[in-house]
Amino acid sequence: APAVVPSGDKIGEAAKALSDASYPFIKDIDWLSDIYLKPLPGKTAPETLKAIDKMIEMGAAADPKLLKEAAEAHHKAIGSISGPNGVTSRADWDAVNAAIGRVVASVPKAKVMAVYDSVTAITDPGVPAYMKSLVNGPDAEKAYQGFLEFKDVVEKNQVTTASAPAVVPSGDKIGEAAKALSDASYPFIKDIDWLSDIYLKPLPGKTAPE
Repeated sequence: APAVVPSGDKIGEAAKALSDASYPFIKDIDWLSDIYLKPLPGKTAPETLKAIDKMIEMGAAADPKLLKEAAEAHHKAIGSISGPNGVTSRADWDAVNAAIGRVVASVPKAKVMAVYDSVTAITDPGVPAYMKSLVNGPDAEKAYQGFLEFKDVVEKNQVTTASAPAVVPSGDKIGEAAKALSDASYPFIKDIDWLSDIYLKPLPGKTAPE
């Protein structure tokens, strides 16, 4: 059953509408496919890292309470996965959409768009059409329209400045220990080829559900 949305919760209400529009599409997708473990076609580790860096910047600017709630919503959604396609429950799909919307609304638009632009830059133009070919086309189109409407509600409720950063207390024992760790590990870090494509490869012999 769909989640019950508290009155006055604009993002929650919009997430419910998005779920109504997108859940048939979500059920079309094979979430257990190994395609999600494969690297983006034709992209190197450094190119992909630039997009990941923008995601990290966005996460660092988000409201930490909302980030925690989003992580908990995803954890719960993983627990309700069932069926041959590995689909989460409708209620958990509602909760995940609402949680993501609130996180995005807690970050200034410029940082959100930086993530969008960086992912666009590493995504082959043929990928969306290929992914759409794997599902029912009308379901995908209805989901996309629902997403656009959801996006507009999130934007209307979006902050203009980021949350205040966390303050490190004086007498920071963990910070001091981290400095000692860095002293010990930096030569090892310099030995590693961080530009290798090995980090884009799936774990050998492991499936998406694992």
